Amino acid sequence: MARSAERVTVGWLKEKLTAAGGRVASRLPASPTFPFVVVREIGGGDTAVVVVDRPYMQIDCYDDTDRATADHLALDVIDAAKYEWPWTSTTEQATVLAVDFVAKRALPEPGTGWHRFTVDLLVAIREDQ
Repeated sequence: MARSAERVTVGWLKEKLTAAGGRVASRLPASPTFPFVVVREIGGGDTAVVVVDRPYMQIDCYDDTDRATADHLALDVIDAAKYEWPWTSTTEQATVLAVDFVAKRALPEPGTGWHRFTVDLLVAIREDQ
């Protein structure tokens, strides 16, 4: 059975981003507590080689009052990508084999006053049996 790349990446970042306080999900709740991290699969996918998925993931790092906090959280994501691999999910029966940093950028969050930095990653995930 295929594993959700979003759920695996959420689990990995929940463990690695202590500054987020466990506030990592695949969508932003209606009334979030900040800082908050949102994981979205935005492209890529199964390579059909061995059973390795290589999704392109967008990680949005938010803070409601402090731009520097959102920026530091994005830098923490980049640091987590340098983590020594592999990392095995305890809930999804999958292993993160490697993470490649692609880009980091500031994105305005119109109408909210929130601060957001986005990090793009390529994540190699193997389904475990």
